[in-house]
Amino acid sequence: KQYEALSEILLNMFSTISYYGSRKHARLLTQTLNRISSLPLERNDGLVPLINLQYYPALLLLYIGGISALASENYHCLKAILIDSSYRDITSNERKTLISKVYTWSVFDSASNTHKWLPIENAESRYTPISDYLNQFLFQYLSVYLPDNRDFDEIFDLFEYILNVVYMDLVDEYWSPYGSYAWRYRKYRKKAPI
Repeated sequence: KQYEALSEILLNMFSTISYYGSRKHARLLTQTLNRISSLPLERNDGLVPLINLQYYPALLLLYIGGISALASENYHCLKAILIDSSYRDITSNERKTLISKVYTWSVFDSASNTHKWLPIENAESRYTPISDYLNQFLFQYLSVYLPDNRDFDEIFDLFEYILNVVYMDLVDEYWSPYGSYAWRYRKYRKKAPI
């Protein structure tokens, strides 16, 4: 909750730039994500689950920016967020694509069950508790652009789907971190936006 409270102003600014920004603003999005994901840590500087949680603000920005850009069909900004953004790997000291490090199950370490710390009911019994929480949490910021909850869910799912396709293209062609789109429409395939 503290990360979320401290990120509130930046989340609002990031979503606005992602929604309304032009090609020249896309660079600001990339620079912001690069900066917020650059952790000043040494390799053995703490517990891995707690180190990974330091990427939570970057995950929030990745999602809010990507959803905002998709909602306005602002593909320059979407590219800046998903493809152009990077982080500095603390083991190799090389810049790597941001989405290789910042995705739901890497920030909330699946082996450590840190997703149970999320303030969402029945987190342990959900298929995608982190995606479900992000969906609920980010709606309050993005309802300005997507006031209908169903429209928001569709754009949210489309963003996660695109994120996963880009992940498979840039990071690992055999696996990607799936989101709530993977189960949300299982009963109603004809209504699925993807």
